[in-house]
Amino acid sequence: MRIAGIEKMGYYPTPSRTLTHLTRLLAASPGSHTRLLDPCAGEGEALAAVAEELRQQGAQPESYAVELSTERAGKAAQLLDHTLCADWWDVTTRRRSYALLWLNPPYDWEVGQGNSKRQRMEYRFLQATIDKLAPGGVLVYLVPRAMLGDQKAMRLLSAHCEKLTVWRLPEGEYERFQQVVCVG
Repeated sequence: MRIAGIEKMGYYPTPSRTLTHLTRLLAASPGSHTRLLDPCAGEGEALAAVAEELRQQGAQPESYAVELSTERAGKAAQLLDHTLCADWWDVTTRRRSYALLWLNPPYDWEVGQGNSKRQRMEYRFLQATIDKLAPGGVLVYLVPRAMLGDQKAMRLLSAHCEKLTVWRLPEGEYERFQQVVCVG
């Protein structure tokens, strides 16, 4: 990770146009109670936008977020229903209990002994969170385009998701960030 990324603890919020497009894709039944999870919540803006879209559709979303940075967790807590300032790897939550998993993980290598590179964090977060998604739930997974070539990540996605689609970010944002969104 670049020095600027390290200083931000891997925090790169969902680009604004991408967030707008993604929230428009989501649908909920009026009156339905839906639990939303973001294990890398940052300042909570993405999950708050999702919750607001679902509220406008008449649903009753309940947002759950985890954020490593104390400062960002404080900001997220102002926008979301439940925010935990913690490292996701120290969190325990029920399997199959969230209707939406918003996953915009840190883009970096997991570091092993002697600073050896182990696995991509994007894959590790997917691996550690996919079982939290309820049957019929929706996964939104924002990752660098290169992750499409990660066989383990693609196998995991295809094993757990129906109707898996991949989009690149909107024009301008894609060229800048080289990211795609997998929705399943």
